[in-house]
Amino acid sequence: MTRLIKGLIGLTLIWSLLFSTANASFFGFGKKETKIPDWYGTQAHTDTHLLGNAEGSSLDHATRNALAEIAATLGVSMKVDTESTTTIRNGEGSFQQEENIRANVDAIKFSRYQLEKSAHDKKSRKYWVLVSVDKQAMSKDLKASISQLEKQLEADFNNYKKQPALSQVMMSAKLSNQLSELESYATTNRKLNGNYDPESILSDIRAKRSLLAQSRDKLQVKVEHDSSTKQLAKKVESMLNDQKIKVVSGSRKGNTKLVIQGDINYYKSPYDHTAKLAVNIKALDNKGRVLATSDHTVSGASPLNKQSALNQATNKMAKKFQQDGLLTALGL
Repeated sequence: MTRLIKGLIGLTLIWSLLFSTANASFFGFGKKETKIPDWYGTQAHTDTHLLGNAEGSSLDHATRNALAEIAATLGVSMKVDTESTTTIRNGEGSFQQEENIRANVDAIKFSRYQLEKSAHDKKSRKYWVLVSVDKQAMSKDLKASISQLEKQLEADFNNYKKQPALSQVMMSAKLSNQLSELESYATTNRKLNGNYDPESILSDIRAKRSLLAQSRDKLQVKVEHDSSTKQLAKKVESMLNDQKIKVVSGSRKGNTKLVIQGDINYYKSPYDHTAKLAVNIKALDNKGRVLATSDHTVSGASPLNKQSALNQATNKMAKKFQQDGLLTALGL
């Protein structure tokens, strides 16, 4: 009896110990806390360097986050280029992914950064880093980029001014992006270097943007069509209006002409009518010179009749123009 009582007591103690251990594990008691490095988060920006602290699931991830923190102080956003490769070896595939870390406003890159400190906790699988960016070196890089881009823009705008109205609109998207890029360079450099004054550059950017806006305002497009493309022409006119491009009609000539010509082939099956619509679009300037030409072919089907099949084809063509971008779809 005594042995039985002792055995029960021992069993009770073992169960109590197991239960308390399980509870501690379940509720998080007894867990070893992740040790954050002493240096983490204690450094501040200096007169010569911008500093960023961050953590991540890998060294690259933590570094990217640290650069994003630095970027935030300059008002820039983060961009990461990811390259993936798949290799087949002995019938088995392996996947590898590499990240090229960059922080940028449009094209501004932190190409010069230094990983000052790093730490890794194997248990939590966390990485901590301290990253620095040399303000003087980055400012020097930006000044070189500003000078190069200013020269390029000067040449591009001299060419732009010689072009007819439609060609100017065609060029305006690229030029607008270049102006935004230059603006980013200049405003970021001002934050890096207190002695740098970007006002003359920003004033020139405003003037060039005004010039781009005027060219679109001056553009007047007349759309011509044949009997097979009448519906499509109306849809193209509507898309031009949506893009704030003025469409003229009647006896008015405009300074740009879109000529839409089509060729339709009909087919009949036991179940459907099919219309194959081939379209050629030419863009001409006010002197009749062909600026661009493009060809498109789609098919539409309907169980009703040939006209319904043509309507389907026309709608598909217009939808394609919208998805691709109208000017791109027109070969512009």
